[in-house]
Amino acid sequence: MAAKTALVLYLLFRAAFPACAELLFSKAIRDNPRRLERLNAARETLRGYEPESPVLRWSRAPSDPGYEGDLWISIDELDESTLGQWNGAEIILSIETVDQAGVWELALILHHEAVHADHHYRDLEAVLINEYSSFFSPRQYLLFEMLNEAFAVYKETSLRYRMSLNNTTDHKYKRKPDIARYSEDFYAFYKDLRRWMKSRGEYARLAEKEFEQALFREYITGFFADPWYLDYYMPQIEQRYIILRGKDFAVCPMVCSVEFARFTGKEETSSVLNRYIEKNSPEGMVLELDAKELEILLEKTLDTFIKMETGAAVDAGEGPGERGTLKNLAAYRETQKNYEELPVRFSRLPAGIELRYNFSFAPETIKAFHGLLDALGRPGVKK
Repeated sequence: MAAKTALVLYLLFRAAFPACAELLFSKAIRDNPRRLERLNAARETLRGYEPESPVLRWSRAPSDPGYEGDLWISIDELDESTLGQWNGAEIILSIETVDQAGVWELALILHHEAVHADHHYRDLEAVLINEYSSFFSPRQYLLFEMLNEAFAVYKETSLRYRMSLNNTTDHKYKRKPDIARYSEDFYAFYKDLRRWMKSRGEYARLAEKEFEQALFREYITGFFADPWYLDYYMPQIEQRYIILRGKDFAVCPMVCSVEFARFTGKEETSSVLNRYIEKNSPEGMVLELDAKELEILLEKTLDTFIKMETGAAVDAGEGPGERGTLKNLAAYRETQKNYEELPVRFSRLPAGIELRYNFSFAPETIKAFHGLLDALGRPGVKK
């Protein structure tokens, strides 16, 4: 009887949400009518508040004229602090999230992870930008990942605010809130930052659209101080960029190869980061800071953690808790130093020895990288 009831419910939901509007669910979801019901209800909740959510844009079948691509969704046992994640190929939601979270909460989590998918696989250019990160310095890669997370978190929290889910705060800080004091409560930071800006004359005088633009910039740059994500994306141990030297040969990191000289230049990597920022900023929002400025800001932000640890006087801002610390900063700094020293070590190799490089990009990918830089107006390799 229970199986028959489940089948009836499944058929009813198939009628309500036809195949042309179906996400690609894993078997553990497809075979469970209640999970299908909840996920489809979450999607319809998004439709009412965020019609341009990637969850909706990626929900169409290949036969639909508006088809943009496939989005797989599965469930698994995740760390208790992880509600969902994008693993580079599919959205994985925790079993507890799918089975127990409120529908609105499930919608927001699904939206957040779909935003990561959007940043990664929206189109071929997005894929190329992500693959191009192999040529970033450790600092640029950290910036790239922090921007990726900051944009996703901002898109989730600003949507949560528009949905009016507990959009008030009791905190009224005189100084700018510091996200390092929020223990990953990014929505509380958003609300407190918003209230603090409303109390400041230079922001309070702005028109609504201008204020939202300023809030976006302050939120993204403020996110650089989140210790959890900084530690997550920093190397846990020092990376040495080793050149393996033999008697008459050397095996070197791929960034040493003359064939990749165009891709590793500071101007070129910065231009790709700027394209990433432009491509993934929310509709109508402009960060108003370029990659070079953001690199400097990131380093200054990291310096505040060192100053706090040494007892130096630092106005790190306000917040509801104690400021978090970084475990991997020293390994990251040494890794960046080793990267910067690599060209010098490479130049000291004896002339005439055979050189090999540890890279594995296909010729089609290399050609696509050249095409990306051409489109960004970066000069080609002089012959």
